[in-house]
Amino acid sequence: HIVVTRELVQLTWTATPRHTYKVLYKDDLSDPEWTQLDSEVLSTTRNIEGAPEPVSYTAFVEDVLTSRTRFYRVFEY
Repeated sequence: HIVVTRELVQLTWTATPRHTYKVLYKDDLSDPEWTQLDSEVLSTTRNIEGAPEPVSYTAFVEDVLTSRTRFYRVFEY
């Protein structure tokens, strides 16, 4: 899920427990290299009906837009 305002983009995705994520970007698809976003990937959990284990995980990252177009990739490891 992507939310874009005039100066900020927020990427949100379903996360897997105990996995780590990094977000890469590029401003031009013809550029051969991706750059790692310097923003921290945050995770959240949600319990339903007091379940002892979280039943869903989401992760998100925010980026301040510096150009008109930016392309993102999310890596899970």
